[in-house]
Amino acid sequence: MLAKRARGQMARFIIDGRLTTPDALLDFQRDGYRYHPDLSKPAQPVFVK
Repeated sequence: MLAKRARGQMARFIIDGRLTTPDALLDFQRDGYRYHPDLSKPAQPVFVK
C-alpha cells in the first residue's frame, strides 16, 4: 500500500510540476521520500523513506 501511494504522489509531482526531463524528478520529496544518489544508477533513480 505504501508503494502504491508513493507512485501516486510521484505521478502528481510530475503532472503538477509539468516535468519534461528525468532530472527534474530528482527534486521529488513527499511523505518522507527523497532521492538517494548513493543507491541510484544513472537510469534508475532510487527514492527512500
